[in-house]
Amino acid sequence: MASGSMERVQSGLDKFIKSKEDIPDFEGAMVNWIIDTCQLFITLEKPKFKLMIRSAGYTGPIIGGDTITKRVLSRVEVSESDLVALLNTTCNIIAISFDG
Repeated sequence: MASGSMERVQSGLDKFIKSKEDIPDFEGAMVNWIIDTCQLFITLEKPKFKLMIRSAGYTGPIIGGDTITKRVLSRVEVSESDLVALLNTTCNIIAISFDG
């Protein structure tokens, strides 16, 4: 290579592949799906849903609506405390303007 030219380094696709720590357990994935798709919490209790999950090969217990409610509420509490901590560390001045 000539002097002054930039050398290109090829990187692998590893940065795009999630590690096993990034993949939630089955129940965590169901909670994520319920939240992301705005499903009713009792969707997991429907016989057709359970049949679909069983046909995919999952043999563990399928959590119900009450458990989903508790998991979602605990995530809300964590998100709220994270937000308050972020605001406490980043917010110094609040400017309020009024039109009129």
